Amino acid sequence: MSIIAEQLDINQKLVYYSALKTFAQFASELDIPDNVIDYCLGHSDKSKGIIRYYTQVKQKQAEIAINRVIDYVNNPEKYKDYIEMRADIMMMKG
Repeated sequence: MSIIAEQLDINQKLVYYSALKTFAQFASELDIPDNVIDYCLGHSDKSKGIIRYYTQVKQKQAEIAINRVIDYVNNPEKYKDYIEMRADIMMMKG
């Protein structure tokens, strides 16, 4: 992580948890389902409710989610309207 921080000219300590949290935050902003985010982060699904017994996240779903987050990081303007609309709906702004 220190090499990545150096290459990106980040002057703060960068830890693995930072990457996980950032990924989860961006994925949530993009409205990626929680169970897919959990899968991408390697979290267990044993205590996440009854729906987990009937559904299973597939590798392809995780790949799509990861690629969408990467695209969001590389092209934030592409998602600006969606993120703002979602924030308006979530906060019931008007």
